[in-house]
Amino acid sequence: MRNVKDLIVEQLREDDEMRRLHLKEAFEALFTDEYRVGLLMLRNIINATCGFPVIAQAIGANPKSVMKMLSGEGNPNTGNIFGILHYLFEKEGVEIKLKFAA
Repeated sequence: MRNVKDLIVEQLREDDEMRRLHLKEAFEALFTDEYRVGLLMLRNIINATCGFPVIAQAIGANPKSVMKMLSGEGNPNTGNIFGILHYLFEKEGVEIKLKFAA
């Protein structure tokens, strides 16, 4: 019997639209009180797409360090998290537009 994480990764691998939505939700989670959830969602996307060696090379880090950064207990620095997001946004053809409201 497969676990839920494996099913999510498989769905993300097969469904481009779901993967983009997952990336959007991960981004939103990172900037709310769901930061840890956002990290784990990014981990799922990486597992479904490019893999940790590729993302690590893109941000100039060790793959095991990136895995740890994106664990439930991870604590990536700002440069790393934005580097990961930038890579995934470009790979998925996603653009983020921010709107500030007063």
